[in-house]
Amino acid sequence: QEISPMELIKSINYIFSEFDEVIMSSGLFKMDTIGDAYVAAAWLHSTDPEEEIERCAAVLVVAREMVQVVERHRKSSGWEVRCRIGVSMGSVF
Repeated sequence: QEISPMELIKSINYIFSEFDEVIMSSGLFKMDTIGDAYVAAAWLHSTDPEEEIERCAAVLVVAREMVQVVERHRKSSGWEVRCRIGVSMGSVF
């Protein structure tokens, strides 16, 4: 499947703009976009285990919503659009 460079840029821009909306409504933090990679974070460190569980759940909800964004774009555009999402938890330092 071939698309023009401009169509590809518009497609990535659309998807990342939708991701921005998901991130802003979730309380997570968009760190960067690197090429076709979108990096976001949640501040997980807490002394309250229940709060950490809630934040982890929020990250998983966001991941599911991001997959749904890509699925909607695939259906509306007819393009084979895919995404990979990784979730990591632990100390930054």
